[in-house]
Amino acid sequence: MKKIIWLILIVILLYWGYTNWLKPDPAPVLNLPVDSSADIEWRTYTNNSYANFSLQYPSDWEIKNDTNQTQLLSPDGKDAVVVYLQRVPHTGGDDTQTTTTVNGHPALVIQSSIGTIPIKYTIFTLENGEKLEISGYGRIYDEMVSTLVIDSDQPANESENSEENLEENDEVSTDDSTVAEDNEEELSPDNSGNQNPPPAKISGPEDIRLFFSKSGENECNIVYGLNKPIDDRYGTDEINALIALLGGLTAEERTAGYFTSLPDGTRLRKLTITSDGVATADFNAPLNSGGGSCSMAARRAQITQTLLQFPDVNTVIITVDGDEETALQP
Repeated sequence: MKKIIWLILIVILLYWGYTNWLKPDPAPVLNLPVDSSADIEWRTYTNNSYANFSLQYPSDWEIKNDTNQTQLLSPDGKDAVVVYLQRVPHTGGDDTQTTTTVNGHPALVIQSSIGTIPIKYTIFTLENGEKLEISGYGRIYDEMVSTLVIDSDQPANESENSEENLEENDEVSTDDSTVAEDNEEELSPDNSGNQNPPPAKISGPEDIRLFFSKSGENECNIVYGLNKPIDDRYGTDEINALIALLGGLTAEERTAGYFTSLPDGTRLRKLTITSDGVATADFNAPLNSGGGSCSMAARRAQITQTLLQFPDVNTVIITVDGDEETALQP
């Protein structure tokens, strides 16, 4: 009987020692991307025709490539990705537009739909001025886009070599000091002196103005339009204008009396323009930081007037982190 008891005690001790000392640690949990699968075998597709880039894709996908675009399709048809050079810019509608960065390349992301199928478009501006667009739907679209690598050496843009464009480039390459003076254009307040009149609708990118406050103006919400260079990396003039507006002024413009009320660190999170012309511009929290009622009025005027010049914008709504009620409150 004693032997049986000792045997039971030994078994209990061995089990306790194994579970507390000798049992190996559990395998680490991998934080895989959403809708990803550890058993997907990825391959790399490299393109050197219409653009120089590489993109990873599941090995069982079908690839159709020609001189103008690349189509990648899953076997079950539930995922599809198409890469091509953008020839017709997106016009908005009820699309949602945001900005992002993929492997160091700034991009514009447009979320839309075809019927009930949600569609995404990710647009990059290449070194040669062309816009590389990736559209698609399905479970791993975002994963595939995240693998995109764009070569800094891109095929020559044929339009850049035309005699007409060479002549235009020669006209633009003037001294910086004269460019700033020639491009400066003020928008005067209306007769009431209380607010800016709606800015004239622009006819092209060269007419885009950014709006700033000016020293000596008694009304907080009176702003003045300046023609300034616009970064075109993000695909739409409206987003490019707001990003350039947040970039502030040059030393020469500040010396001339212009200033911005938009705080440092303010970033555009999202811009949505509906088919009936309602533009909702969503910013991060720094837009609400500091300043009293006069500063908040100036910030609102700068953003509103900059957007109202575009033909597809009739009304402007400003939100901060998605909240309109707390946006620009003193």
